[in-house]
Amino acid sequence: MGAFYGNKIKNQEINLKTGEAWKLEDVPAFWRAKAGQWLENN
Repeated sequence: MGAFYGNKIKNQEINLKTGEAWKLEDVPAFWRAKAGQWLENN
């Protein structure tokens, strides 16, 4: 799931809840650390 959310951030996909591009703050707290780690490595 880290890669799932990381790809959304990296590809600047639109978050339907906010209407803006995904940000790390938008990722559910449970997956935030994994997504951040994935972004650092990719």
